[in-house]
Amino acid sequence: MTHTPRRILVVDDAPDFLGFMETLLTSEGYAVAVAGSAPALRERLLIERPDLVIADVRMPGLAAFAVLDMLAADAKTRDIPVLLCTGAIQEVDEAAERLRRAGIEVLIKPFDIDDLLQLVARRLPPP
Repeated sequence: MTHTPRRILVVDDAPDFLGFMETLLTSEGYAVAVAGSAPALRERLLIERPDLVIADVRMPGLAAFAVLDMLAADAKTRDIPVLLCTGAIQEVDEAAERLRRAGIEVLIKPFDIDDLLQLVARRLPPP
């Protein structure tokens, strides 16, 4: 039986972080796509149909939490689980209630790799 790897889309404006996440998650058996801008995010969402989105809160050209709004606005993407991986502590604190209601978990940079992998496994829906 062939196993189809779970698809993860990582959204961040830092190329080094995208490369790190792609290498790490690929080594764990996930199929990883990356997006470093709003246009790339929109394109990847259409092409990839990810099982999970890992996103930063702050990126050039996107308002805080714009990735969440973009996903929620489309019936095809609103059920995709999201893990925020960010250093934007103030924005996360200010939106804590919204994030809690939406069931969105947050991992603050810098983070422990084991914590990241546990959250990814927990956020992915069953195959």
